[in-house]
Amino acid sequence: MSAFKVGERIKVKLSGGRLVDAEIKAIIGTTDGIRLQVSFGEETALIYLWQVVEKLRQYPDVGRWTIEVMPSPLPSSPSQFQL
Repeated sequence: MSAFKVGERIKVKLSGGRLVDAEIKAIIGTTDGIRLQVSFGEETALIYLWQVVEKLRQYPDVGRWTIEVMPSPLPSSPSQFQL
């Protein structure tokens, strides 16, 4: 099963090095492996999975896209910090 779904938003590094926020339009299985058809602005591209920099997700109540970040475990009190 693919880690991606049609309609998801991702950040993609294009062949020229440009980073764009894109929407997945299709997931295509080829002899080279899985490719993603994405759209950004008025353009579309067929990309490899290694070109995905990060997944973006939308909070339903806010209506805007944000980066999905895993929280880091922090000590609950300052005395637990070790220098």
